[in-house]
Amino acid sequence: MTTEEPLLEVRGAAVSYRTRAGTVTAVDGVDLTVRRGEIVALVGESGCGKSSLGRAVLRLEPLAGGEVRFAGVDLGTLSGTPLRQARRRLQMVFQDPQSSLDPRRTVGQIVERPLKVHRAGTPAQRRAKVAETLDLVGLGSRFLDRYPAALSGGQRQRVGIARALVLDPELLVCDEPVSALDVSIQAQILQLLLDLRERLGLALLFVAHDLAVVRHLADRVAVMYLGRIVERGAVDEMFALPRHPYTQALLSAAPVPDVAVERARSVPLAAGDLPDPLAPPSGCAFRTRCPHARPVCAEVTPALVHDVACHRQDELPPFVSPIIHSGG
Repeated sequence: MTTEEPLLEVRGAAVSYRTRAGTVTAVDGVDLTVRRGEIVALVGESGCGKSSLGRAVLRLEPLAGGEVRFAGVDLGTLSGTPLRQARRRLQMVFQDPQSSLDPRRTVGQIVERPLKVHRAGTPAQRRAKVAETLDLVGLGSRFLDRYPAALSGGQRQRVGIARALVLDPELLVCDEPVSALDVSIQAQILQLLLDLRERLGLALLFVAHDLAVVRHLADRVAVMYLGRIVERGAVDEMFALPRHPYTQALLSAAPVPDVAVERARSVPLAAGDLPDPLAPPSGCAFRTRCPHARPVCAEVTPALVHDVACHRQDELPPFVSPIIHSGG
């Protein structure tokens, strides 16, 4: 499904927010690529900056530094008509399907809205496109006149996906699209996204806080901590042998179905919560929670070397993921 040419290139991206208490750097010098037809998952705890990065890709948040290139074009240089044309090619699926849909509009009106905004087609052509797209996400034209309040959570999210697809984009940014859904519904939506990738050749930037959710979805994973990517790589390799202590902590926190494995496994959980983003730790931001931290970790910010940002990556004991070991 993938080619070597990057569809999306993020270079040195930075996103900052001004608050009454000071300036928060939500994204700090992130590099990321997504190739055509590829699914890249962006994973980390709440507050790590992954959603800010996803929104910055779509220019819903301004960049404080760096650039975002789509199909070789720097989106930061576009405005007016060229920007609107570029935005047709990359769309977003939001986290909460209830709050992201206008309760006063029907499903047909919600899905048609992007076509109207971009002045695409005649009314008859738009109606046909909406019906076709609803079929594509497993709903069908019988939902055209229904309101969001009459739908289940999974059906609402399918409407949100249809709204994103109706302009025939090449890239979807999915901001935790299953976190508000029941586990059984999550699996259905994830399978729908996989099917759409196969049928349409879509690329996805999939934002999530749970590594287990993306194991069967993504081709590659990038793990974020306090605005920076600390590890990235192929999904199978990262699940089999995670190298950064934070990635290990995320995996160790994921429940596994095997009771024996659950009881016997070593759990290198990260202590405490995310540091205050207004006053991040010096050096490695994860050092205040890391069981392997040494003085150098407080003095020097680790670079992303061999796809891992850890001073001690060659010294740490091997870690076998409990999810892999349990077959979960």
